[in-house]
Amino acid sequence: MGARLDNFWFNVKQAGPATQPISGAASKSMINPKMNLIFTPLSDNNIARGTNLFLNFGGGFHSNDARVVVQNLAKARARYWGGELGLRTRLLDKIDFSAAYWRSYLSSELVFVGDEGTFEPSGASQRQGIESEIRYDILPWLSYDLDISYSWAKFTNGEKVPLAPRFLAFTGLTARHDSGLQARFQMRHIGRRYGIEDGSILTPTSTIFDLFLKYVWKRYDFFIQFQNLANTKWRAAEHVFESRTANELAAGLPGQNGANFTPGEPFTVKAGMTVHLW
Repeated sequence: MGARLDNFWFNVKQAGPATQPISGAASKSMINPKMNLIFTPLSDNNIARGTNLFLNFGGGFHSNDARVVVQNLAKARARYWGGELGLRTRLLDKIDFSAAYWRSYLSSELVFVGDEGTFEPSGASQRQGIESEIRYDILPWLSYDLDISYSWAKFTNGEKVPLAPRFLAFTGLTARHDSGLQARFQMRHIGRRYGIEDGSILTPTSTIFDLFLKYVWKRYDFFIQFQNLANTKWRAAEHVFESRTANELAAGLPGQNGANFTPGEPFTVKAGMTVHLW
């Protein structure tokens, strides 16, 4: 148990023309309590002795846009509280398993504003979810891993938090050879998310497959990556907001809600080398 003093400094300077120029500086401190407990309640057998329960709790700052901080320090430097309860264990000397339930509270959520290209402080929000991970040593040279989570996010007034993650999955197989050759085949999945507060718009799912090859020799790592093997069309970043064309704006016509997104990378090959100095 303990406490931590957090202090953040922000300094924003407008580098070019903008419809709403933003410049300024801000700083704020906050003392955050921390608590981490790990205990083993049972010791009847090897599995029981290798099973730990854990309880974590703490607070902190939350802000993901320095421009908002210098505009409205009181709301942008939101207080965050979070905690989790879970267990971790090792089975048959081959499987590492953990699962946790968590909850969090944020005094002011930052929501993207498409017309201005920035974020604005919004109402308080609550989140909760379950997470689990598995590490399985199938053979001395072959391992499997799986990370999955499902979460719920809503404002305290009951509305959805736009684009908050819901179902996420990350899994893969990793093979290693004594010669230094390594290979990994993996999958990344992002489930549907609520695009706006009333939940009437949902974003599409994304499932991406990748292949990584690496050769380790002394202090050198040589690698080649094949990303998005199936050349899947997916959205790397997405926001749903009201937008208008230049002609609609000039005519004073109302905008339309729609998804505005950045396309994810198509099939891509990357290669490189890493040198470890020590």
